[in-house]
Amino acid sequence: MTTARAKVESWLSESKITKKIQDLPSILEILIKPSDYKSILFKPVSPFRPHLTPLKDHPTVHFGLGKLEGHARLLSDLANIELQAIEIGIITLLQFPDAEQSYRFQLTEVCLEESIHLNLCLNAMQDLRYNFGDFSLNLNLWNTAVQDVELLPRIITSYLYLEASGLDAGENIQRKLTGCPIKESPIFSVTQRIAKDEIKHVRFGRNWYLSEALRLKADASTIWKNKIQELKILAPKNFPISTERRRLTGMTDEEIDFYKL
Repeated sequence: MTTARAKVESWLSESKITKKIQDLPSILEILIKPSDYKSILFKPVSPFRPHLTPLKDHPTVHFGLGKLEGHARLLSDLANIELQAIEIGIITLLQFPDAEQSYRFQLTEVCLEESIHLNLCLNAMQDLRYNFGDFSLNLNLWNTAVQDVELLPRIITSYLYLEASGLDAGENIQRKLTGCPIKESPIFSVTQRIAKDEIKHVRFGRNWYLSEALRLKADASTIWKNKIQELKILAPKNFPISTERRRLTGMTDEEIDFYKL
């Protein structure tokens, strides 16, 4: 545990994002090996970010998607979201080594897929002559997810709320890009790929939330509803719910309607 934790915290603290991506497979290899220790609670070190700014203090002036700087800012936000998704997956693997092994293997696959998204965002930013760190960044998703000290609520927070909210935001982004006057931008292919894979990630979370609740002999619906209500207050979302995209994840209309309340 001590060695794995030290390596993970070193990885989280890495300042060079390219090295962080490069080292991800080796970190996942360490974490996916069978361990003889049980889940342990500890406050993880916060991931490194250049120009880290609390979300409430982010600049209020944003460039719209009619300008390339607006595309670069959006790609920066998306890259930061993807990076946080990877970091949440890594810390979950570390903190819950006794979770179902099939869940842990699938989580590593999700992390690797998120790293593909991250690379796409970074490369697109470079195509537009920008780099990660040129815009303000936050750890809002990370700070929300790591508050959960049990696996079941962690899954609900990470995939049925934060990642699912990405489905809604993604639909809003696609709608705005449809009317964008700039047609030669890498942002179109990047957002389309992310939107496609996010559906799989939310489906992964929904399947394992139900499986974990069954394993614990817990009332899945009640736990899910209570957690979602809590998150609506803790991390409110401003986008309309994407009914069509959420249906593709396996969510029922009754579940989708609950998010709208």
